[in-house]
Amino acid sequence: GAAAEPLTLEDAQRVIFFPRLSDMQYYADALAKHTPTATNRREQLMKIKMVSVFYTLHRRDGALVDRFMHCGGLQSLVELVADENPVVQSEAVELLIEMLTPHMQLGSVAASARQSHLHQ
Repeated sequence: GAAAEPLTLEDAQRVIFFPRLSDMQYYADALAKHTPTATNRREQLMKIKMVSVFYTLHRRDGALVDRFMHCGGLQSLVELVADENPVVQSEAVELLIEMLTPHMQLGSVAASARQSHLHQ
């Protein structure tokens, strides 16, 4: 939570590169953090790095992704869609699509029959 002790450098490196399920709250919180360029340059750079590492390393790990979503990660990604950095925006959009697509396959048979022409 918010009252957690600051991470040591060693712990921070583990969270970023070898996260445990319990570390996904750090990701969800960090990505949701409002970081206007003028005041939070360091935090902004950290957020950009965490999005990129999640995007390149952790998105294929279903357990991490599920926990990330459980921790509020989807809302964090939605916030990032409006980020001023176009790379962060596109990574956020792609991650959102990837995370939401399996849940959208569960639509009704009627809808899928009606829309079958879209999938040919």
